[in-house]
Amino acid sequence: MISYQLPNVLHKDVPISEEDRVDWESKIKKPKFTFKPKTNWELLTQLDLADFKRGIKAAGDRGWVLKGNAARLARAITNFALDFWRKKEYFELIPPYFVNEENLYITGHYPGGEKEVYKTEDGKVFVGTGEISVLASLKNDTFNKNELPKKFVVYTPCFRREAGTHADDKGLYRTHQFDKVELTHITTKENEEKEFNQIFEDLKELYTLLEIPHRIITHRANDMPNKATIEKDIEVWLAGEERWGEAGSIGMTGSFQARRGKIKCVGEGKEEFAHTIYATGGVANRILIAILNNFQQKDGTVKIPKVLTPYMDGIEVLK
Repeated sequence: MISYQLPNVLHKDVPISEEDRVDWESKIKKPKFTFKPKTNWELLTQLDLADFKRGIKAAGDRGWVLKGNAARLARAITNFALDFWRKKEYFELIPPYFVNEENLYITGHYPGGEKEVYKTEDGKVFVGTGEISVLASLKNDTFNKNELPKKFVVYTPCFRREAGTHADDKGLYRTHQFDKVELTHITTKENEEKEFNQIFEDLKELYTLLEIPHRIITHRANDMPNKATIEKDIEVWLAGEERWGEAGSIGMTGSFQARRGKIKCVGEGKEEFAHTIYATGGVANRILIAILNNFQQKDGTVKIPKVLTPYMDGIEVLK
């Protein structure tokens, strides 16, 4: 359909420029080391907490195996993120990890993302984000405005081809498989921006609890996905690699996805399309990388943020 080729209408706050715009940066101090810091793959290998060779043996390019307390810490990050968002009154779902391929047209991942997905011979696609599963399960639904917003949090393993070669391919940063907590809002036109802005306040709290330096950027117009009116990233400081790295994306889509999925709301005798918001609530690998980069010690060990130690049975250091 020709209509599927049309992108969303950009929000007035989207920068028309050659670079993304930095909107805000946390006051958490970036660590200053008295030694040469190591990268995430160096630390994981030297501490015998990951085996990239065996991961590649099993799965090919960018395969990985987390071991011991690194595996426990990745699971702890996911559990912490789920608990955090539940306390923010999100409703938890365990959705399908694969969907019928036509659902990617609803979310706006198709057309354009066909080469990024893994799919089966019978037309099932393994999701690259939980947003796809949630919206697929809600298509053709009609909500009463009084019951909105619907705020969902899901954990899914995610799968992406990540085609091409990237500067950050090494280690855990850009992999074909990763664990992700995703947020999806079904809301109204009147409340969309208020909820969008609140997600950022909540994300600031989450990364402050993790004691990780972070900032928020807005994507420039020519870097905006077709589905979004505006998309921002939360980035974390990677001290060992001396750069900022994307930790997740947050976007408003207006009625773009709801129109495709026929997701509607009714109020005061009027039926209209709902509005949707998507947001990354936490990616285990990306947060683990940030911890390795920022909490590494001179003796080669890595401290664990205090908020995560209860999820680790009191373990405070990776060693």
